Amino acid sequence: MIKAVLFDLDDTLIDHDAAIRDAAGALFDQVIPDGKHELKVFIEQWISLNRKWYKKFFAKQVTFQESGRGKLREAFSKYGY
Repeated sequence: MIKAVLFDLDDTLIDHDAAIRDAAGALFDQVIPDGKHELKVFIEQWISLNRKWYKKFFAKQVTFQESGRGKLREAFSKYGY
């Protein structure tokens, strides 16, 4: 039985942005291991793409899987993927 639901609307309980940045950085390092000089730009792009594709998902324009694939394609297309 659920006794409580917590909402963290202002990122005081969980630093969502830091988690996204860490995950995007780890992903980039795995795919582009020699791209340290582009890491910061990639992370900012990833955050922007994350917002863009989640909006499409919540508007029911794409499925959750399509949003993930679209984000990955856009993020890595300039690197030849």
